[in-house]
Amino acid sequence: MTLPTKLRSRVGTSEGDLLEAAIDARLAKTDEDIKHGRTYGPFNTAEEMAASIEANIKRLRAAKKRGKPAR
Repeated sequence: MTLPTKLRSRVGTSEGDLLEAAIDARLAKTDEDIKHGRTYGPFNTAEEMAASIEANIKRLRAAKKRGKPAR
């Protein structure tokens, strides 16, 4: 299958790479995120999701004011 150059760049593949390899790399990164608690949800309602987003925005803004990177 031929992928447009822009898409290949976003996915991090080069011409001739197998798409399966790119998917495996993404899954490995996702596993790392899960291990380190960098995930959100699942949410039962849109309101739960919105509340989570708002809480994260507050946390990020507070960290920025303190001059510390948030997570």
